[in-house]
Amino acid sequence: QRLTQTMRADDEPTLATTTINLTLVAAGEFHFAVTGIQVEGWGGLDGPSSEVQAPDVQFPWEPQPARRHERTMHLDAFLVDTYPVTNARYLDFLRRSGYRPARPRNFLRHLGGENATDAGAADEQPVRWVSLDDARAFCAFEGKR
Repeated sequence: QRLTQTMRADDEPTLATTTINLTLVAAGEFHFAVTGIQVEGWGGLDGPSSEVQAPDVQFPWEPQPARRHERTMHLDAFLVDTYPVTNARYLDFLRRSGYRPARPRNFLRHLGGENATDAGAADEQPVRWVSLDDARAFCAFEGKR
């Protein structure tokens, strides 16, 4: 059976039928640890460079940006898509919603940019080159967050 997430007042996930596969992640304590995180990788958007270093990242619980992040935290149960969003699924979202990015530079760069209509042989590969705002728009359109 295919599942989707609906929320009750107490924020506990419930299950309902839909066309999207979801996986339930149980509540619990999770150890979050990342070393060397960089925005767009070493060298920024233009690729590897020994001269340009991308900025560090700051998570909401941190006092300043850093390269190393570690924290144990409690997460309530939640549902997550079982499979990554594919190029085909994202392009279908663009067709059905009419969505256009606020910042089109590098949007769907791997498919030729913001006017991409077909991913060809890359249809079932995970979508890339979308911003956080673009991903949130997709999620909102699908009734997710």
